[in-house]
Amino acid sequence: MNDGHVQVSVVPPEGRMRALRVLFPASGIDERTELVAELLAASEHHGLAGLLEARRDGQLVGAVWAQTQPGLTAVLWPPGLAHGEGQATARRLLTAACRHLAQQRIVIAQSLLGHASEHQAAGLQSVGFAPTAELIYLLATESSFPGTPPARDLEFESHCQANRARLAGILLRTYEQSLDCPQLNGVRRVDDILAGYRATGSFDPAHWLIVRRAGRDIGCLLLADQPRMGHVELMYMGVVPEARGSGCGLAMVRHAQWLARTHGRARLMLAVDARNRPALAIYDAAGFVGWERRQVWTRTFAGS
Repeated sequence: MNDGHVQVSVVPPEGRMRALRVLFPASGIDERTELVAELLAASEHHGLAGLLEARRDGQLVGAVWAQTQPGLTAVLWPPGLAHGEGQATARRLLTAACRHLAQQRIVIAQSLLGHASEHQAAGLQSVGFAPTAELIYLLATESSFPGTPPARDLEFESHCQANRARLAGILLRTYEQSLDCPQLNGVRRVDDILAGYRATGSFDPAHWLIVRRAGRDIGCLLLADQPRMGHVELMYMGVVPEARGSGCGLAMVRHAQWLARTHGRARLMLAVDARNRPALAIYDAAGFVGWERRQVWTRTFAGS
């Protein structure tokens, strides 16, 4: 992996801190140190085998991270470059990162960009990534949570081994005509999708819920506690097509807020496709506010 005097290779353990600082040049030293420490702690679960560095004549000039995750997915953190380093080095890093992901038999990789620069967009396109969606990150605080269990005609059944197949089937049904990243439907097997959700935050089957009304399964609600960040994440809320538009979605979200309160968390967070207007209306009615937007770029890997 040589390009003149530039060599791309896996970062050795003793060099990870320095490479991550190149990759995430946060505005403040304290902010960057905290971020790097969190990423190194997360590596206990997802590893840093895909953290690559570029060196020119032995000097560190760039880094990229192809972070593999459960469920045959990965996050590609775009290259960070030393001051004055050219985009050719960024593309060498991206090419090597995608080669690593293909070797790991990843099915889909995504890159989340706050404000994609022209160079970042061109670099991702050069290795097969395409813009897929814009995500809006939403937050609800304790002041918007219901103070008592929400009045509803819904039943919530906790996940267990006996209903695992039912949950998988319901999840797939909620994807039908979905407005959340519909381009990705059918790319992964449902078992891989659930494995990815299970690895998010702290898994508690009591917070993976099959939602029923009048004796019928009408949706699912998947929550994950994030103890390091002090909030609950609403990973997924879906309603089957025939039950949409009946108020079930809002009732499910209010139940999620109630569970966050009973779990001792003061914040409930989620991300939603900006094109999903019905979902945005539900979250607005439940008191969520936006705090960040990111562009999602994705690439699928054939033959995985």
